[in-house]
Amino acid sequence: MPQRPAPPPPKKPNSILKVVKAIYPYKATQADEVSFNEGDQLYIIEEPEAGWYKARIGHPERGKTGLIPSNYVEENTETVENPLHEAAKRGNMDFLTDCLANKLSPNGLDYAGCTPLHWASAGGYLECVKVLLRQMNILIDVQNKMGDTPLHQAAWKSQAASVELLLEAGAKTDIKNNEGKTPFSLARDAETKALLRDLKKLNSKHVLNASDYIDDDAAEDSD
Repeated sequence: MPQRPAPPPPKKPNSILKVVKAIYPYKATQADEVSFNEGDQLYIIEEPEAGWYKARIGHPERGKTGLIPSNYVEENTETVENPLHEAAKRGNMDFLTDCLANKLSPNGLDYAGCTPLHWASAGGYLECVKVLLRQMNILIDVQNKMGDTPLHQAAWKSQAASVELLLEAGAKTDIKNNEGKTPFSLARDAETKALLRDLKKLNSKHVLNASDYIDDDAAEDSD
């Protein structure tokens, strides 16, 4: 029997965004085109035909999509790798919202195995955290290459407000990283520790491993 051909390689999620800036204003003349002003930031979706891009207009005209003439924008496009992560890392709400509008996955992983939620939580960028948590099918408890979840990162960075948002969204508190540490183990400030210890502030759908807290407290007492 002839051998079955090898399966095609899986397609990687779109983690690269091409960004251009308009160097001339343009007024749409057809229904499938979109108008823009000089200096507008445009996100290239595809190049359907020579001389034209299909693009989405960035902030503040977010959401408008259509064809634009390629010679009306800067010749060299800027390629941003893991743009959603970059937006979350810097707390850039406009860019983060634009990335989500361009269908970039909120669950994508960067070189460290982190999701955008890892970076927004660790940085204490609460509006970014809130927007990410509202995304459909968002994964809250993803572990990066170090085994840390966003809750680990927020606890380690003493971002109590991020910790509270994650707990309200149902983040698990008993996950251990590669060093066997829970978020509570990594918490360094009293407010964060109190949030993680207080069962009343946790989502009732998730059950804490109480013995883990006992072990952590005992370890601290022995220091």
